[in-house]
Amino acid sequence: MEIISGKLNKPERVVVYGPEGIGKSCFAERFPKPYFFDTEGSTDEMDVKRAPKAITWGHLQEQLIEIQHNHMGFETAVIDTADWAEKLAKDEVCAEKGIEALGAMAKDFGVSYNLLETKWGKFLNQLTNIHESGMQIVLLAHAHLRKFEQPEENGAYDRWTLKLTQTPKIDLSAMCKEWATMVLFVNFKTYVVEIDDKKKASSGGRVMYAMHNACWDAKNRHGLDKEIPFQIDKNGIHQGYEAIRPCIEKTHSKPALQQAVDTPPLSQPTSEEYQKTMEQPPVKPTATGTRVPMTNPKSFPAKLWNLMTLNGVEEIDIQQVCAKKGYYPESTPISLYDQKFVDGVLVAAWDKVYEAIKQMKGAA
Repeated sequence: MEIISGKLNKPERVVVYGPEGIGKSCFAERFPKPYFFDTEGSTDEMDVKRAPKAITWGHLQEQLIEIQHNHMGFETAVIDTADWAEKLAKDEVCAEKGIEALGAMAKDFGVSYNLLETKWGKFLNQLTNIHESGMQIVLLAHAHLRKFEQPEENGAYDRWTLKLTQTPKIDLSAMCKEWATMVLFVNFKTYVVEIDDKKKASSGGRVMYAMHNACWDAKNRHGLDKEIPFQIDKNGIHQGYEAIRPCIEKTHSKPALQQAVDTPPLSQPTSEEYQKTMEQPPVKPTATGTRVPMTNPKSFPAKLWNLMTLNGVEEIDIQQVCAKKGYYPESTPISLYDQKFVDGVLVAAWDKVYEAIKQMKGAA
């Protein structure tokens, strides 16, 4: 069994929640090279890079799968916001069950809510896949007050939580907080002052909380202050992001894909073999059993093409293996594959790729 020791400095999975208009999107914009999945249109007035607005739950899933396999140079995936993404999931459940709202089906017995919980769990798993591919994840959410009652105490009190579905059986808010490595609650600081024997509320600016409190949930693993200013100073520096910058922009371990890029190919043909191959290109069988030469389109990766021609591998062979492993849909041309994936996986680990192709053909 392999034993991994030492500290693993991976990217963060950050949940940021707070009331509307407090600046969650502007905060997320400070993260390294962010790419927004804006489900509510909150970034319309911001100069950021974003995906087309997802209009269905399936559309959002397709976008997330795409960014997992092709980062396009971005380093942070921002979901803005979780509660609006949840609306898409609810619409999907209602469409599948032919109902207008969750629980509206006769003898539902919580079935529709269980379906929502399942979809949300898969959604968080997809974000984990993106995180494991080497990206920071920022999940923004609105906050609202809910009555909370401690089992061992008398009475209830209000506390802030994510504006997501919570029932006695499912709690999407808790799922998000458990999934995250850092949970930050942002709010307007409020003081109660007494004027003329009357108590009045007075605003004290915006603050970010990084530690748990009886009135909200928050957590971090970096020893952050429990209360951090959430303001942009006169120099344009966001004090909230500056406080967490060392945690976010730390040098983290390279993801497996990047490690493969830095690893020399396991088996490379000699230049003489390359030349011989290019002079006498391999041929592929047709439906009638005859063989015709394969030609390399200009857009095809040269290193991969040389390995393919040397071993008589066709494009469809690689497409089928990549589809089987879940990397790309089978219909995706190799010329559209991410270059890091081509160099780091297909070329660097060609022996394993070729072995998988042979096993696949043998099983066919």
